[in-house]
Amino acid sequence: MRTTFRTMTLMLAVSGVLFMGCGDDSSDDSTPAPTPDATSADVAATDTAAGDTAATDTGSADAGAPDAGPAAPDFAAVAAALEVSCGGCHGGAAGCSISSACFLDDEAALTKAPGNGAACGDTASVAECSVARIDNGTMPPGGQNAPTDEEVAVLEAYISGM
Repeated sequence: MRTTFRTMTLMLAVSGVLFMGCGDDSSDDSTPAPTPDATSADVAATDTAAGDTAATDTGSADAGAPDAGPAAPDFAAVAAALEVSCGGCHGGAAGCSISSACFLDDEAALTKAPGNGAACGDTASVAECSVARIDNGTMPPGGQNAPTDEEVAVLEAYISGM
């Protein structure tokens, strides 16, 4: 009977099913399992946090590169968010009455340099100039139909992804 027990133990060990003993969770393996840390980011496709945390880290190993975070909104999302407030003069369904600033019809117009330093200062793009002018109250003219904070946040998120 002793020989049969040793043979079964050997077969189980070779197949990788050997248990260490009743209630014993220890292992001979001295290599610890990788654990997420609080400073680096992982490569998991589902991780959208700015940094690793126990709640957001789903990867088995860290790559050391920062997470990409959520994707910036695309041009269509910006145009949709600003349609009501800006579309009457700057493109969209209502047309465009200011031909040099039809940025809701053309993404290239939204990302180009504004060309009106007096109104925009040193902003690098029409998108940034738009945020500056909304913030200082010069757009829309008279403050009527101003975009909501959420609509401006869409434009700002777009700018951060440019």
